Amino acid sequence: MLLKKAPAYRKAEKEDFSIIREFIRRNYKDRWEFEETHTEKHLTRLFFYTYMIYRDSVTVATYRDQVVGVLITGKESHGHFAPVFRLKKGYHFLRLKFTKEGRKNLEHFNKLQDMKKQLTVSPEKPTPGNILFLYVSKDYRRNGIGTGLLKQISTEKESDCSIYMDQLDHRAFMESHGFIKKNEVSQMRELNKKRFRESVALYKKENTNQVSRSFLIREDFLNGLYELKENYSVSINSLVNIAIRNAVTEEKMESEGLDKLN
Repeated sequence: MLLKKAPAYRKAEKEDFSIIREFIRRNYKDRWEFEETHTEKHLTRLFFYTYMIYRDSVTVATYRDQVVGVLITGKESHGHFAPVFRLKKGYHFLRLKFTKEGRKNLEHFNKLQDMKKQLTVSPEKPTPGNILFLYVSKDYRRNGIGTGLLKQISTEKESDCSIYMDQLDHRAFMESHGFIKKNEVSQMRELNKKRFRESVALYKKENTNQVSRSFLIREDFLNGLYELKENYSVSINSLVNIAIRNAVTEEKMESEGLDKLN
C-alpha cells in the first residue's frame, strides 16, 4: 500500500497491547511448531510478556489512527520488577510445559536464548541497548515506516544499540541502516519434519553521528512530499535529499551575498 500522508510515531499505550501481540504472532508463527491454537496463544503471550519485562521503551507507528508497526527496545540482562507481567509470563510458561508440543517449543525458545548469550561481543562490556522487537505490518511495508521507527532510537538516546537477527530476509534492511554483523552462531533444527540450519547473528550500530546542521521540516511540507512520491514515483529519501540540498544551496548563496555586502 502506497501511503498518501506521513505516518506518525508515539509511545505505545495499554490499548495497543493486543495489536502488538498480533504482530508478535505474525512474526514468529512460521517458526513455531504446533497443531493446537492454544499453543500459539501461549507462545505469543510468553514472548510478549518477556518483552514487557525487559523493555526500555515501546514505540508504535500509526497511519490514520491505525497501528501499523512497533519497536521495542530494552536490555535483556536486567528486567523491570513488573510483578504482573512476570506472573502472566509464568502462567503461560507453565501452560506450555503441560503439553508435548508446548515443551518442544519451549526447548527451542531456550536454545535461542543460549545462542544469544554466546553472541555477546564482550562479557565485560555488555551491549548498552538492544532492539528486542521490530515489526511493520506487511501491507504497509516499503513506505519508510521501519526507517522511521529506527530513527526514534537516535532521537531518544545517543548510545550504541544492537539487535539479534534470526531472520535472513531482515538482515539486509538492518545493514542498510548502518548495523554491522559482529558475530554469528548456528545450530541444526527440525521443524515440521524438516531439518535445516538455523542461525542467529548479533548486529550492532555504533553512534557516530555528528550533527553539524539541522533543518526543521514542517508537517504540511512532509505531506507534500508524499503527494510528489505518488505523482512522480520518486522515493521519499530522494525527495528529502533534494530538499536538503536545495536548502543548503540557498543558505550558502544567502551567506555569500551577505559577505559581499559586508
